Amino acid sequence: MSTFDQPDRGPEGVESTGHGPVTPFGATATTDVLAAYDGGEPQARRASWFAVGALGLLVLALVAGVTYGVQSLSGGGTQPEEALPAGAVAFAEIDLDPPAGQKVNAFRFLRQFPALRGKLTGDDMRQVVFESVADDAGWADVDFSREVAPWLGQRIAVAAYPADRFGPANGQGDAPGASPDAFAIPKVVVALQVTDEGAARDGIAALISAAARPGLASGATAGSTPGFVVKDGYALLAESRALAERAAEATAEGALAASGDYASDMSGLGDGFASAWVDMTNGGPMAALANPLALGAAGNLAGVAAMSGGTGRAAYVARFDGPDAFEVVGRTTAVDVLADVAPAKLTGFDQLPATSAVAFGFAGGDALVDSSWESLRTRLEGNGLSMDAFADEAERSLGIKLPADLRTVLGSNLLAVLDSSGFEKRRLDIGVRTTTDPVAAQPVIRRLTRALQRSQPEIRSNITDDGYIVATNGATVRALAATTGNSLGQQAVFRRALPDVADSRMALWIDVRPLVSRFMGLSERGDAPEADLAPIAGFGMTASTDGAEGSFRMRLVTD
Repeated sequence: MSTFDQPDRGPEGVESTGHGPVTPFGATATTDVLAAYDGGEPQARRASWFAVGALGLLVLALVAGVTYGVQSLSGGGTQPEEALPAGAVAFAEIDLDPPAGQKVNAFRFLRQFPALRGKLTGDDMRQVVFESVADDAGWADVDFSREVAPWLGQRIAVAAYPADRFGPANGQGDAPGASPDAFAIPKVVVALQVTDEGAARDGIAALISAAARPGLASGATAGSTPGFVVKDGYALLAESRALAERAAEATAEGALAASGDYASDMSGLGDGFASAWVDMTNGGPMAALANPLALGAAGNLAGVAAMSGGTGRAAYVARFDGPDAFEVVGRTTAVDVLADVAPAKLTGFDQLPATSAVAFGFAGGDALVDSSWESLRTRLEGNGLSMDAFADEAERSLGIKLPADLRTVLGSNLLAVLDSSGFEKRRLDIGVRTTTDPVAAQPVIRRLTRALQRSQPEIRSNITDDGYIVATNGATVRALAATTGNSLGQQAVFRRALPDVADSRMALWIDVRPLVSRFMGLSERGDAPEADLAPIAGFGMTASTDGAEGSFRMRLVTD
């Protein structure tokens, strides 16, 4: 095939040449007690949101990996979703009383990290979590064993609802049925399991009081007071007494657990230490922002859906898979923008060079262009932006016509790498190899290459028998063209991080160690954050789709 590399020589004096043919890579309940702390001091009344948020941190801290809890989500007893009302657009829960096997795996995994090792010294995970947020929440002087442990249960969850879900609270908010503001602040309700309802009322009021000290709640709404309802073994906490009471009434009418979408989305995901669920269709942009780690987006191509209106739902379960792997698995459903897109399987990802510090693969991108382009056009024009103006600028500056040329550039199988080979020379070796129509690709890639060379003269490109390669230098072009040599698929850590890459549509691989060594200066002194990154061997993410449905896995592995 023809090669159209520019004659400019790279820093090594190598001019890119053609490589010839390249082989393709292969029950209704009654409320027992309604209680709230009604302290008359102004300082106490300033703590409306902070105290609720601090309790919510008991979930967020764990989800973020500050500490942990492990559970069998299908275990007995009342779950938080049975204590929360239906109509949520986002939900996350954790249980701090894990089965023995999972608990052992969690300890062994997390004790590899110096920042966590010192925190994992007790058997009561409630205390571990409480102490991790106590200082920021204003609870440093609270005696956990005497004032909290006697009433605090093991389960906790946070749910977000549309701003008008419970009607106006304390004179604020829109009436039910009013036209919603897509970016209105959602109402948040925390469900906290309690073992002694009387002690819990006193204990929660004391925590709210402690959190109301000056400086701790400067962002809270003036004149509001956190409220809570104790009901059937759970305390429902919200930013006001009125909101907590209305949430309790709504739960009696229907719980989240009985919601058809929630129940069906969570079924079959298996056990784990935490779960989460997001309804982007009914929650709009705010729900999309609440999507934990955006996994439903990045992991299931719903990033396209989020940009084009945020349709679909995402469900997650997080767990420890043995002592050397932490993973999040889940599914997306009802992503309308993908409904008519045929399934596709990524090929050649495991054949990328073993020196790939970061690798990304995406199959069937060309099939997504038309539907996502029109959806994005509608979305942007609704916000006063012009898709046509964007396309005109792309043609002027890059010489490409959108969306037609975008189909060619994405192709049916796109592979991209950041190769660590150039790290010692303080050089970033980046390249893309795409399976697409080579005849259509040649003029498009020629124009793109020339445009890129205006600022990066070392850019090289090559047309292959099945598409094209573009890279920051000739050496990377040749590495991506090679069909033999040490590959990612030959590495055990890669296979542990991406066990289902062969059945995926999208894949991401990150080899953490060369990145830490190159960009953070990993040393033998054990300094943070390098020492806390050292145990990580690799990170992988895979996703597959079948029309509007999808599945995904994110996996962090250690040695």
